[in-house]
This record gives sequence, C-alpha cells and structure tokens, in this order.
Amino acid sequence: MSLDLDGRPAGAGSVPPAAGSPAASLAGVHAELDTLLAADLSGLGDAEVLAVLVEAERARRRLAALDHVVVAQVERRGVAQAKGYRYPDELLVQALRVSRREAHARVSAARNLGPRVSLLGEVLPPVHPEVAAGQAVGVVSVEQSRIIVKALDQLPGHVTVEAADGIRDALLNLAAACGPEVVGKAARHALVTVEQDCAPPEADERREQRRGIAVFCRPDGSSRVAAELNPELTEVLLTVFDSLAAPKPASDGVRDLRSGGQRRHDALLDGLKLLIRAGQLPDAGGVSTTVLITIDQRAWLTGVGCASTGHGGVLTAGEAIRQAGGDAAVVAVALDDMRAVTALSGEHRIFTRRQRRALAARDGGCTFPGCPAPPGWCEAHHATDYAITGQTSVDDGGLVCGYDHRERVRQGWTTRMINGRMCWTPPPWIDPNQTPVRNTLHDRS
Repeated sequence: MSLDLDGRPAGAGSVPPAAGSPAASLAGVHAELDTLLAADLSGLGDAEVLAVLVEAERARRRLAALDHVVVAQVERRGVAQAKGYRYPDELLVQALRVSRREAHARVSAARNLGPRVSLLGEVLPPVHPEVAAGQAVGVVSVEQSRIIVKALDQLPGHVTVEAADGIRDALLNLAAACGPEVVGKAARHALVTVEQDCAPPEADERREQRRGIAVFCRPDGSSRVAAELNPELTEVLLTVFDSLAAPKPASDGVRDLRSGGQRRHDALLDGLKLLIRAGQLPDAGGVSTTVLITIDQRAWLTGVGCASTGHGGVLTAGEAIRQAGGDAAVVAVALDDMRAVTALSGEHRIFTRRQRRALAARDGGCTFPGCPAPPGWCEAHHATDYAITGQTSVDDGGLVCGYDHRERVRQGWTTRMINGRMCWTPPPWIDPNQTPVRNTLHDRS
C-alpha cells in the first residue's frame, strides 16, 4: 500500500467526503491537528504546557473508543472476509500497519467495548458499558481498560452481580486517579480476595498438596531450583528478602551492582547461613548440621586445585578456603593422597564461639566502611590470610557481613589490623592512594 505525502493511503483523498459524514468529521480533526502540530509552545507557561499534554492524552483515549466502534462495524459487516482475509486481525495488520499482537488486542477490545447488534438487528450496549463510557470521555486509558476487562472476565461464575459491579466501580475510580500498575495490582488483589472468599474448603488442601521444592544440581556444584510454595513459606521468604535483599549502601562511590534476582539469591544464602550458625537445626547424621567441604592437602596449602562438597558439587580451592574461613557453618577437611585427614578447618581456622562474642563486643557489627549490619548477620574474617599466619585470633580478625565478605574481596579490597581494629584498603581504581578506612558506624560514644 503506497502513501501520499500527507501520510494517507494513496487515493484516499481523491473523493471529498460527504458533508456531515464521519469521514468529514475526521478530516476536520486532522485539520485541527495540523494547526496544533504547527503551534509554537515555547511561549506557554509550564501549567499551560502540562494542560496541553493532559488534553492530548484525553484525545488519544477517546480516539481508542472510536476505534472500538469502527472495528466492531468492520467485524460485523465481514469486511475482512470480503477483502480476502480470514480474520479481522489480518485485515488490521495490512490496512493499519500494526503488529499482529496489537491487531488482536484491538479486535478483542472492540468485542468488549464496542457496540453490538443482536441477531434480530437490535442495537445492544457493549459487554462492559461502564468501562467503554470511561474510555469514551477520556478518563480510562487503553491499558487500564484491558486490565479492568480482563479482571471482570476472570471473576468466578458464582460471584454475585452486586459484588462484580462493586469491583468494576472500584477499579474505574482507581483508574481515574492512578496509573495501570496500581489498577493492575488492585485487580489482582480483588480476584484473589474473591477466590479466597468463595473457595471451597478443599482448596487449601489442594494448595498444600502442590507444595514442593526440587533442586537440580549441576556438576560444578551450582543448581537450578523449581518450587511451588504455600502462602506461609512465600510470606516468610519475602520477609527474609525484605530484611536481607535490600541494595547495599554505596561506599566510596561503589554502589551495589547486583540485580534484584542476585540480591534475593544472596539474601537466601545469608539467611540459611544465619540459621546454621544459630545452632537451632537438628543434627544430621549424628553431628551438628554443617556444610562439609573436602579438599586435597596440596590444594588446601596452595589454594590451587579443586574441592568437593558433601553433596557432590565441585568448587575451586580458593572458593572452598574462602567459605571455610571463619564461618562455623562450613567445615573443610583436608586429605592427603592416602585419604588421611591432615587438617580440619574447625580445629584452627574457624573462630570459636568465644572469639566471635569478643569480636561482636569490639566491632559492634560489620567492619566494612559504612555497613550497618549487626553482629548476628556477620561472619568472622581473618584480617591476614590464614595461609600466611596459620593462626585464628581476635587480634587478627573482624566481623564482616556475607555480602561484603563475598563481594568486597572480589572487588579488590584488602584488610589489615590498625590499632587493634580491622581496616579496609580500597583497590587502586577506587582510591589511587589506597588509604585504609575503618567503619565508625558502630562506634559507641
């Protein structure tokens, strides 16, 4: 289909529309739009510019209501079939140059919000007349109308007419004041509430039957998790995320670069490690619940090589040593070539409960600059690598939250003790002078 310079299909304007016809009225609309497009808005005040923007949006919404009327007429007359198309959607794709998805949405909207005609030729109101009326006056947007219509269509059949009308009116009132996100959230909440109120007693039992978690392990020790959580676990999990998954505050210009999914992953890890360290889990196999890592003696001493987890995963030696360093939730066992135990991280490398209490009293929380994490959220960390000192002591350790223990070391931060307190030295790309910094957030007056 070729276009004239004014954007209309070629030949569309060759015959003047009849006076008073819809086509003539639309020609007048285009003329007014030409005037508006040529208008100089630079002389208007801010309030006037905003008023133009609001009215332009209202006009856009009202034109969508006109689209429903026209598309309904096209479908009723069978114009698509007369032009050789199977469905109205296909005609709209070609005639209007819109996507198939948009064409389908327009046809669906016309069926719900456009006028109807009975088999006897009687004109009927739209399926959802109140929503159509809201869009016709420019109050309800296309996106809002789709959300409301979808919600009304999903209401269970046993919902009373009065209840359905109440939900519809509430959503329309909300659409007049709020955006689609708020309307969508309210629609979902209304549907859930109706389903809960009308659900038979066995619905809870079916939901409990569906609960489950499957962990699909990979050879490298990582995994993919598929889960169906009941409402209780869902709420507890979201509460943990509220507490532990917030972005870390920026420190020395370094903001938290983790995605939302990565923060939730790390929050779950920190929460489970806190649970293990609390010592409240029942014993597993006759011993305290502990993450067990097995590592070759040479890898243990050099940090080069691999280690195995208790469930068959494979870690690098460096990662295994990092996990075992000062964290009572993880124990590493070093074996020689004859599989004899030559070192046990719990004997020397892990800070004892007494040492952790001393660190908590001295540090007051995470030692990384600007971190507010309390002692209960922290792991104990060697200021100087245990491989160098071979010692675990309060004089050469400090508390670090799980995020800073993992991420700051990867970023290049290093630790050292200055005047009996753990200080952090930033990498050169953050501070070329590499001046050690101490967290003063937990200092007591």
